[in-house]
Amino acid sequence: MPVIKDEHIGKGPLEGLTSVLAASSNEYNFVIAVDIPYIDMSLVEKMHKQMNHVSAVIPVCIDGRQEPLFAFYSKNCIPIFRSALDEGELAIHRALKKCPVYHFPMQGETPLKNLNRQQDYEAYIQEMG
Repeated sequence: MPVIKDEHIGKGPLEGLTSVLAASSNEYNFVIAVDIPYIDMSLVEKMHKQMNHVSAVIPVCIDGRQEPLFAFYSKNCIPIFRSALDEGELAIHRALKKCPVYHFPMQGETPLKNLNRQQDYEAYIQEMG
């Protein structure tokens, strides 16, 4: 698997996402953060089915949080993201406001877990038994 470097260093996840989309040979790409330990493939398939007529499918958790790093993106996002980066925007969720997005409701789905801290990791390992 190739490693894709950011085209412009120090511009955060939006730059990384834009660089990966630009390097991909696929029109649609599923992106997942490294701190999400479990991938529910049935959820991914349901999300993929929503890619018709939108540039991104972003899950929205029950508490309203969006998960832009567990999402589908079309290469159509590249010029929008580049424009946002050129304007100094670094946040994916704000750049997405200019894209046609389907906000996938997570009601009834297995909640996504992010392991951001050591204690999150330890709790997850305990849960897994």
